[in-house]
Amino acid sequence: MHISEVLFWGMFGICAEIGFTAFFDLFTKKRITLIGHTSLWMFPIYAFGLSYGFDLVETLISNDIIRYLSYPIWVWMIEILVGYPL
Repeated sequence: MHISEVLFWGMFGICAEIGFTAFFDLFTKKRITLIGHTSLWMFPIYAFGLSYGFDLVETLISNDIIRYLSYPIWVWMIEILVGYPL
């Protein structure tokens, strides 16, 4: 595990969440400003969760198709378990 991988997944997660919240507000609240939001606390959650989480899921699920389809469920589960208490 390199620091560059941890930084990449942390920045990827933050950018994905900002984009998701912007488009979610566009379709639910009809806000055309596309202003997304996130919490800085989510950076280490995404950085370490995605870096180590992908390796963990790969050892648990050997079938590639099922594993790829299950990734969103794993990410949402970690977001809910860690994000709500924060």
